[in-house]
Amino acid sequence: MTNQPLGLVRYKVKAELRKSLDTTNTADDSLLNQIIESEQQDLADSFEWAFLQQRWDAFVAPGTRFMQFPTALAPQGGSALPNILIDFNRPFIVQTKWNSIWIPVMYGINEIDEFNYLDSDRGQVLDPVQRWQRSDTGQFEVWPLPASTAQIRFKQNRALTSLQTNTTVPPTWNDNATLDLDDLLVVYKVAIKFAATENKQSFPVLAGQFKERLRTVLGQNPTRSEVSVIGRGMPMGRKQIKLVPLVMVAGGH
Repeated sequence: MTNQPLGLVRYKVKAELRKSLDTTNTADDSLLNQIIESEQQDLADSFEWAFLQQRWDAFVAPGTRFMQFPTALAPQGGSALPNILIDFNRPFIVQTKWNSIWIPVMYGINEIDEFNYLDSDRGQVLDPVQRWQRSDTGQFEVWPLPASTAQIRFKQNRALTSLQTNTTVPPTWNDNATLDLDDLLVVYKVAIKFAATENKQSFPVLAGQFKERLRTVLGQNPTRSEVSVIGRGMPMGRKQIKLVPLVMVAGGH
């Protein structure tokens, strides 16, 4: 996979579309820039890209119900990217650390299922946090309200690097901004969109190139494939180290 700056990606798109490569001809540049940005975002939302995945920690004070989503990465994210936004277009993995053990936090908070047991409206608290939900204010809600400070970890893709220098309309583009996804993958996807209306004869060729490039890039993208079997070792004879032993107790009559 190769990452290239916006200016070079735009140049490659023009080459695939058999457009003029004269750098003084900038009539279509803004249109191409916008489509490059949109198509890269579509690819980021449509597939799992391991290299975009990060972790964010939020520390919820006792009795707190709503919190802002964190922007500072968890310590495992390193110090190179101190403030990175979450991409909300992919499914979340949410966990909390309770008694030094990570446990899942499920999505969805309802009156009948949750509040009839522990009512957040009445300020009832209990550890650990078990559920969460996004609010329309850009915050997230937790249930039950924690009795002690709760560490909530969001595992999700980071937002893509902006290709713009501002958010005005029309935007100002940064030709030196590097795309996060593979440049050829984005080039072929953008070229397909143009070929569908401007040069239909080249559409099948570009579609085939995009399909092949997608297969190649996804094949290079690492995924986790281990299978855990209760009471057994890991596949391929590798040793499984259990941090929490499984204890089964038979009930008496």
